[in-house]
Amino acid sequence: MLKIYTEDYFQKIILLEKQVGKKTSYKVLEPFSINPKDIISIQNAGKKIAEFIGLPDFTFIIATVKQKEKVGGNIDLKYGEKEVFVEISDNIIKYENAILATLAHEITHKYMHINNISCGSNTLNKYENEVLTDIASVFLGLGKLMLNGCECENIRQEYLPEKTRTITETLKCGYLNQTQLAFVYLLVSTMRRISPDDYKHGLSSDSIQALLYCENKYPYYFNKRFSEPNIRGELVEHLHSAIRDTQSTLSNIDKHLLYIQNSCTYVIEDFLEKKHKVIMNMLLESSTMMNDVKYDPCLKFLNAVQLNQRISKLISRLYDFSLEAKLYQNSVTKITNYIQSTGYPFLQPSLDMFNTVVCRNDGTKLKLPKDNPYLLSRCPKCNYQFIADTSLLIAEEYKCNKKRHRIKNIFKRLFKKQ
Repeated sequence: MLKIYTEDYFQKIILLEKQVGKKTSYKVLEPFSINPKDIISIQNAGKKIAEFIGLPDFTFIIATVKQKEKVGGNIDLKYGEKEVFVEISDNIIKYENAILATLAHEITHKYMHINNISCGSNTLNKYENEVLTDIASVFLGLGKLMLNGCECENIRQEYLPEKTRTITETLKCGYLNQTQLAFVYLLVSTMRRISPDDYKHGLSSDSIQALLYCENKYPYYFNKRFSEPNIRGELVEHLHSAIRDTQSTLSNIDKHLLYIQNSCTYVIEDFLEKKHKVIMNMLLESSTMMNDVKYDPCLKFLNAVQLNQRISKLISRLYDFSLEAKLYQNSVTKITNYIQSTGYPFLQPSLDMFNTVVCRNDGTKLKLPKDNPYLLSRCPKCNYQFIADTSLLIAEEYKCNKKRHRIKNIFKRLFKKQ
């Protein structure tokens, strides 16, 4: 089966609905019999189709004429003319259903002509306009004729002197194959709430099989819930729910960031600021250490002893700084999930850490109520609405460690009593 270009067909149906949907009947023309050998019968078929789609004021003059290869028919389109000439290929005369499908397609051309419906007038859009015409035929209620007649088969017996030979002839007409037409027909029937009994009535077994294939292959397009009156609200709410879920995740990320800032970043910044100030004072002090009395050797000796003691104290203090700095350095490299279990020098989480949140749209800071895991907030400046979580952040690993620690203490007390 050929590929079904669902989105293309969908957009073409939207185009038709916007332009002529209000004046289109939801009825479907039932298949009817004609005499392929009788041009009057064919003429009456054309008239019946034209009247059904709303063209009773036009006279369609139909003739069978040899056409180019793979061309089923042709129509002469002129504005202001009530007589419309239609040619159908002499190759399709032996196929009754093909005649009806070809007439449906060609007469639909006239409908589109007088309603100015097309994909464009340049030659590049010629094929697209033909596809649109096939779709429009279904849209106007000629779907059963199109489905039954787009692919025809003729089986006949040829009697030879010694044996009988079975000859099977096939014909395909139109621009969409049976499966593609079935998709369009089923979509139009679904959107118009036509019951399966009604839209399947009069269809060939092959046509019904094509419908079943589309139902199983593309069930999304034929969901009846899309016709429910509140469907748009439900779909938008589904989107809003997904947005809130995503915002909750983003809020959780924000909360982790806030914890890192309060328990780690600000502590480290304070540590660095204080220690760099002390080191700066040491450097200022060291700049005066070279000053000495030039000509008193004894005083020089005494000053050197004193200076050595002072420098030893400063180096010892720097060693303490270095040990403390190593602790910071090792701790800050750990990932967020382990910060709480690391302990000193980081702070444990508190509610005050999380009730100031940042609007990630414009950077505005908002002060929010404490200890609320699900706050629907709105930025006062950019009006962006988002979910904020101001509850206490406690890592699962930290909870487990505390639980293990409590259990360990219980066992210690039990064994100590014994």
